[in-house]
Amino acid sequence: MPELPEVETIRRDLLPAVRGRVIAEVAISPNAPKLVQLMHPDEFCRLLTGRKVEDISRRGKYLIFNLDRNLLWVVHLRMTGRLQHRQDGCPEHPHLRATFRLDDGTWLCFADLRKFGMMWLVDDWTLVHPSLGPEPLEDGFNHAAFHTVLKRRGAPIKSVLLDQEVVAGIGNIYADEALFAAGINPKK
Repeated sequence: MPELPEVETIRRDLLPAVRGRVIAEVAISPNAPKLVQLMHPDEFCRLLTGRKVEDISRRGKYLIFNLDRNLLWVVHLRMTGRLQHRQDGCPEHPHLRATFRLDDGTWLCFADLRKFGMMWLVDDWTLVHPSLGPEPLEDGFNHAAFHTVLKRRGAPIKSVLLDQEVVAGIGNIYADEALFAAGINPKK
């Protein structure tokens, strides 16, 4: 289940392979009806084709492909999504949901067992998530502000940690591990 550290690892792995590449062909499986958000999959494919990948960034659990003409291709892997760069095409697989051929002949292959993954093509990040909270590892993370949020909330600490508007990028596994390491009951 990809959380902030895993998504950052994926970003770092993909960056050298796709930076500067043009997306030459896009195909979304008809077996992925909820993959593309905010537009029809045909429109998504048409608009993404021909775009150059200038950079890849990450915000919380979201991969953000910064494209030319100020477009953002945002990918959320959710529970079982995998985005892999391959030299030899995307192998036939029952969970293959989308393929992206790059101008150098390599491919990005998106497989998702449970069909929870999502993709957006937007010019404004807030169309994807308007109020994502700060990340726990960023320099500007304010411990005093976080403590204030915790004092105002009556929910169990684990629920608060999982709220992406409070802290971006923490999921079930890291919330459990952090609370265990701190000796805090998740239900408190």
